[in-house]
Amino acid sequence: MATRHRLSLSFLALTVFSTVAPLAEIHAHEGASGIVMQRMETMKYAGVAMKKLKAIFTGQAANDPEEVAKLTKVIESIGGEKLLKLFPKGSLQGPTEALPFIWERPERFKELANQLPVRAKTLAEDPTQMNFVLMAKTCGDCHTDFRKKKN
Repeated sequence: MATRHRLSLSFLALTVFSTVAPLAEIHAHEGASGIVMQRMETMKYAGVAMKKLKAIFTGQAANDPEEVAKLTKVIESIGGEKLLKLFPKGSLQGPTEALPFIWERPERFKELANQLPVRAKTLAEDPTQMNFVLMAKTCGDCHTDFRKKKN
């Protein structure tokens, strides 16, 4: 049953990603391979879900409770231990946006990674703008501390 649940979450994430991501974004990380490519793809799923949630909670898209539930499940499914496993020590090869601070400040990274599924579950259970802001802040804090700044 657990395998079936993981497969359905993976399918959900893939469905969300493939239906909303422009084709150009799919190839945005050419040259990456292995765990770096895997985490880039995973983070892309999260980014797509977050953009859709942001549109809902800023009034740019209809507030569909079923859609909110699906999108928060995507975020919840990639957080915590799964996210931590995507960043093994020293995995900076290829075109990565990860900073070495991930491994220099592992407790902070772990705190944020573990906070993400909790925030997503809270948003799913109580889909308010405040809970969306708290989840988005978790993502933003991690990006501020551990991701290269975009030009």
